[in-house]
Amino acid sequence: MSDERFIPFLRSEVTALCAADAATGDRDTAMEVHRLLAGVLHQRYRRVLREVEADYFLLHPPEYARRDAPPADEARARARTRLENLLDGLADTAGYTRITQEELAASMRSHALLRVRMEIPERTLVGAVLYRRGRVSATARVRTWWGLRTKDIEYERFSRVLVYVHTGEVTALKLFEDVPKDDIEMLLPGVRPRMRWTDKLLIVIPALVSGIALVATKLISAVGLLVLLLAFWVGLRDTPVQVNQAALVTVGAGLVALGSYVARQYRKYTRRRLQFMNTLTDNLYYRNLDNDAGVFYRLLGAAEDAEYALAMLAYRELRAAGEPLTAHALAAAVEGRPELQRGREFRFAADDALATLEDLGLTEPDGAGGRRAVAPAVARDRLRELWCAAAD
Repeated sequence: MSDERFIPFLRSEVTALCAADAATGDRDTAMEVHRLLAGVLHQRYRRVLREVEADYFLLHPPEYARRDAPPADEARARARTRLENLLDGLADTAGYTRITQEELAASMRSHALLRVRMEIPERTLVGAVLYRRGRVSATARVRTWWGLRTKDIEYERFSRVLVYVHTGEVTALKLFEDVPKDDIEMLLPGVRPRMRWTDKLLIVIPALVSGIALVATKLISAVGLLVLLLAFWVGLRDTPVQVNQAALVTVGAGLVALGSYVARQYRKYTRRRLQFMNTLTDNLYYRNLDNDAGVFYRLLGAAEDAEYALAMLAYRELRAAGEPLTAHALAAAVEGRPELQRGREFRFAADDALATLEDLGLTEPDGAGGRRAVAPAVARDRLRELWCAAAD
């Protein structure tokens, strides 16, 4: 089974799936349960949002914020710790999986679409935390043989990649979409493209060939004259060298040719580097979804939707089973539903789903380690109480 915990369904699709299984007489009650559950969870995440804004704007106050004195270092450190802990919790709830150092190292050794070697500062690697969600297979057409041929390649990509980096110099929080598994290192701040050996050879070999041709055709006369002059000046030659107008023209033409050759090779090198930078910039620009505080807003929405999907699918399965289920049995039942299979395996987090239902009072223990769902009418009444309590 895949380690992917993201459920690839919209909230409306989850609601429709759960409503379709409700008995005819309980359908209106079931729909009210869905609406009340969504409202109660939304109220809870709104409170979390206010806490996030308070801590985040303490660290990064907006331009319109006015303070008589900057916040103390201790207060900023506590706010940063709370935000980092909350970021990890929200990512887990939203179905993200933390990218290990082994996965990141494997990505740096290989490539999928971005055929550029990356150099990453050591301090960035130490302070980086990355999360992924939604592993899927994809196909792309790439150029090979220096652009002379094209071929189709298959690779894995992540639907979402969350990047958090905190060092002494940089604090970055970014969210990207559709990132190839073997190119995730390009998302780290401070990364710089570096030429591979093949790229260097493409510059060096033509430069050597053209340099030899330049020496053989335009520089040999000028170089010979300069060698004779140098030998006379250091005493290795007794006969003086006649320097006339023709000799000066030969030396000048050689120097001009040499200068133009050096300038031309430098332009080729800088153009190649610029191509690498443009490749990196284009990939980052089109894959970037959000930055800084906006990432928290997206994560809160994704976590709310994920918790709703977990709770509703678990409640639906407990009602359909008609008997208490353990967490293991519940996960197997949900994962085995044919209508939930879209060619993308996911691991149903039954423990988290049961914890949410228990917290909301929508399940009851059976005394043997299993839990059963309460009736829709009871669930509706308990959710109404929670909604009214949250609104007060």
